[in-house]
Amino acid sequence: MPEPFGVLPTGFNVKQLHEIIQEIETENAQAAVFGPSIIQTAQSPLGQINALFGDYASDIWQLALAVYQSYDPDQADGLRLDVLAKLRDLERMPGETDIAFRKRITNVGKTDISITYTLNQILAVEGVEWVSVRENSSAEITDLGIPPNTLAFAVKGGTDEAVAQAIYDHTVAGIGLIGNTQLEISQTGYCRSIGFIRPVDVPVDVHITVRASGDLCDCAPASAADIQAAIIADLMGACGLRNGDTVTVSKVRAPAEALPGIEVATVTFGKTGADMSDLPLSVGLFERVAMSASRIYVSFE
Repeated sequence: MPEPFGVLPTGFNVKQLHEIIQEIETENAQAAVFGPSIIQTAQSPLGQINALFGDYASDIWQLALAVYQSYDPDQADGLRLDVLAKLRDLERMPGETDIAFRKRITNVGKTDISITYTLNQILAVEGVEWVSVRENSSAEITDLGIPPNTLAFAVKGGTDEAVAQAIYDHTVAGIGLIGNTQLEISQTGYCRSIGFIRPVDVPVDVHITVRASGDLCDCAPASAADIQAAIIADLMGACGLRNGDTVTVSKVRAPAEALPGIEVATVTFGKTGADMSDLPLSVGLFERVAMSASRIYVSFE
């Protein structure tokens, strides 16, 4: 089978001149064209025509390669590099060479320490299923007990060592790291203590009473299972309740009332086995509310 050409998972494979001419000769030798007895030597008229068309086709392949490379900052140069830089809102400084400009565009020698990037890197650790962070950049201890100038990462899943390494790689030395899990990471002769939180699940039961009605198109209202799923998706998802967050009526009510034909009448909740109430339910920094569909009880009026 012929080798594939063009854009491939491994890069761009250019069809070479000799391969182009070989393809032309093979096509010409088909019975439906000239037949196998056709003379296509380099000195023959047809051979010279083949070479001419091969040169044109080779130029097109080289142009395709140049276009492909022009979308990669590591291969582009000149004006094309300036165009790619606009995607990062960068401009070439006076006298800046392509090599220096390319390094700025691709962040060579720089580490991204933004919170979003760090969270994504921790989430990419094998086995990690949830991650969150609280930041205290003030000079005062927060209500949750986070000291000044401190980050509090909370992680579920993954090994302690892999999580600690990801935090080490993407946070600045000197920033406080608080947690109930502490590991020493030694790298390039420097030892740093990495702390992060392994939150303890606090099971919570929810009782919700709703009124259901059809919408303007007389479509059936959401079911109890729909309501349970909506609450779980909203409160326990990636952007839901974090460790130390408080459960309130409004937080439970919102995803339920976002469903068609549902009006919430009452909401109560409490730690599993404790009394139910509509008062805010708080947990500590090292704890996280845990809800499951089987512990959300839906009643219809």
